[in-house]
Amino acid sequence: MTSRFRASLPVVLTIALVACAGSSSSPAPDHSLAIQGAAGTSTIPEPPPDTGPAGTAPADTGPDDDEAEPARPRNETPLAAGAYRTDVVVGPIVPIDFELPVDDLYTLSEEGFLGVTADAAGDSTLVSVTAVDNTIAFSTPTVDFANLVDQSYMDSISEPTPADLLTWLAGRPGVTAGPITETTVAGHTARSMTYSIGPFEGAAPCGAGDRDCAATLFAPITGLGQLYFVGDSGTLSELIVAGHRFSVDVNDVPNAAAIADSLQFTEVPPSTVPSDAVPVPFEGPHEGGVTYYSERSSGGVYLFDGFEGISTSDSFLRTSQLRLEADSTTCMVITDVSGASWRGIPASDSPPTVAPPMPQNLVEALIALPGVTVVAPPSDVTLGDVAGTSVDVTATDGEIAVLDRALGVAPGVTTRFVQLTRPDDQGFDLISVVLGSPCELVLETIRLVPSGRG
Repeated sequence: MTSRFRASLPVVLTIALVACAGSSSSPAPDHSLAIQGAAGTSTIPEPPPDTGPAGTAPADTGPDDDEAEPARPRNETPLAAGAYRTDVVVGPIVPIDFELPVDDLYTLSEEGFLGVTADAAGDSTLVSVTAVDNTIAFSTPTVDFANLVDQSYMDSISEPTPADLLTWLAGRPGVTAGPITETTVAGHTARSMTYSIGPFEGAAPCGAGDRDCAATLFAPITGLGQLYFVGDSGTLSELIVAGHRFSVDVNDVPNAAAIADSLQFTEVPPSTVPSDAVPVPFEGPHEGGVTYYSERSSGGVYLFDGFEGISTSDSFLRTSQLRLEADSTTCMVITDVSGASWRGIPASDSPPTVAPPMPQNLVEALIALPGVTVVAPPSDVTLGDVAGTSVDVTATDGEIAVLDRALGVAPGVTTRFVQLTRPDDQGFDLISVVLGSPCELVLETIRLVPSGRG
């Protein structure tokens, strides 16, 4: 069964906790907490009022979101038995409900991960849920965790997370795996496999403990990594819900199976999308004739048509950027500018220690950059009911970095940038599309609507 560590990387997110009511449309859990973070307000477990002065009211009687009160940091308070909910793992599109069968367990719920543990440190995990597409894989089970801050070292021991996580784990050193079977997990069709972790060459203890461990996955978004200890055994399952790939890992320890049996993943689309619209795949090909929606902007929901040959490309900015590709080349990027930093420098230059202020008019700032050539001047555009400004540009020589989100002006191609005022009137988004690419067809179908999340 996986345990976890958090690397000392600059990508680690700090998320504050506040108490509030549950936010899913499914039946209210006994207890919940709100997380204020990159993905907005979401819910995680919190003890009931009789657990002490830091306890909060049950979700169905708790205060409104904007009346939320401070609560203890996660994992420092043992929880009471009862029903819980979190919608922070992949956002409100898939709230996760579960039950704790006994008192004095702990949880960690943040973007990409939910864990139920027997201890506050998280060393004795009972059940974990991982958003697999938020991760990369360690190519070796023996990792120098203290050295993960070195990007060259990180690159040397990591690889893309495999499409078949179960087969990959079964082939790892020290792993004895059972057959892969079709089953149901959290109310959805899944593939499952039992496993046990035995000794392997080069195995070494992790951290301050004396148990040998094997590293498996790492989430650059949060700095959370997962590992197994020699002697662990359990069941690993993999399933897809609302375009997101999850793994569910259940340890062979008391109470773990009861928690796993109580898991429910519920797809909850925003109220502003058509009934036949489906969430855009986190990664992978799109289907022609399908209406997709994306919630990767805090200011609204993007609707657009699917086309054969277009795919969602790999991106760890799940909450703030959507990247589309054709023929393995990025051809469209939709960026929530509210969380981005302005660059305006050659991509080969080192970024400044302190980011310059974000221009209020990105189109004007873009065409004023040295090395950027205007192909078509700024003009007014409308995407659905949302007004914006577009400009077509190219780079004279090398690529010019526009934002810190791997977004720039490339030489040799013409890129259209569209600045959109968001439905929430809180800033704007920026769309870039390579002209002449299949993504032009997608741009013609884009609509930006309110979030529909209340």
